[in-house]
Amino acid sequence: SSTDFVIKSTTSDKDILFKGNDGGSAITALTLDMSDAGTALFNNKVAIGETSPDNQLHVTAGSNVIAKFEASHTDGNARILFKPKDNNGWNIGANDSGSFTIFDVVASTNSFVVETGAAANTLVIDSNSRVGIGTDSPATDLTISSATPTITFTDTDNNYDATIAGLSGSLVLTADANAEVGTETIQFHT
Repeated sequence: SSTDFVIKSTTSDKDILFKGNDGGSAITALTLDMSDAGTALFNNKVAIGETSPDNQLHVTAGSNVIAKFEASHTDGNARILFKPKDNNGWNIGANDSGSFTIFDVVASTNSFVVETGAAANTLVIDSNSRVGIGTDSPATDLTISSATPTITFTDTDNNYDATIAGLSGSLVLTADANAEVGTETIQFHT
């Protein structure tokens, strides 16, 4: 509006610079890159709600701190890239189907996926390094809690499956569960 305070560069593709003096040294604290639609380039740290930032980005709030990354394109992802200097790195975030993923940039694969709608305590690693699937209180190194807890082993070269299941107090071992060769079951009863 007509009452706004405006800082404007009238020359095409020329940057707007915010300069200052830091202990006798001339610095450019902020550059607005007009050849790149106003990209903001900060010289050092950015703080939100913080007067003494410890890192390049420091956000402080009185309640939960939430950063929102939202893709405006239909097939867009919302991700954060972690990139060491000499490596392509990893990124984490939500893909276009809404699943949370950890993505290996080098292999171009999702190494870890949690789909939208996953149940509570789908995967928990407790303070004793015990893993819980379907429970937030694993009692052993690996605890699986479900109506019929089952582990499936798949031979991807030959497409054969074997399972270990807990069923009504019994331990059930099944080989070739898809009957490609013939089904064999060993069952232990209590």
